[in-house]
Amino acid sequence: MQGTTASGAPYYKADGADYWLYWDPDCNGGGSGGTARWILDTGAPSTTATSDLDGDGNCRFQARIYSDDSSSPPQGLAVWRAYCSGWTNTDVSINQLAPPSPPSP
Repeated sequence: MQGTTASGAPYYKADGADYWLYWDPDCNGGGSGGTARWILDTGAPSTTATSDLDGDGNCRFQARIYSDDSSSPPQGLAVWRAYCSGWTNTDVSINQLAPPSPPSP
């Protein structure tokens, strides 16, 4: 966990890779991408924007799962929609995300 976004939802960064996991209530910011979802993307989300957290004005990302629960991505086994040479459904298992590390003294 890296912190929280403007909505108060936590966001996460993969260890050793540029992948970010975050909740976005409207991924294009224009209302037509209005289905809330957890997103896996290659860029960090904005911590001040209230929607379109990657700022691209579009719904482009690596993977997503629809969810109204901004407190945590779905735990356990769930079907995510991922882009791997085309869009496909894939099983993803998330188990007990680690709490944030305390700040260095």
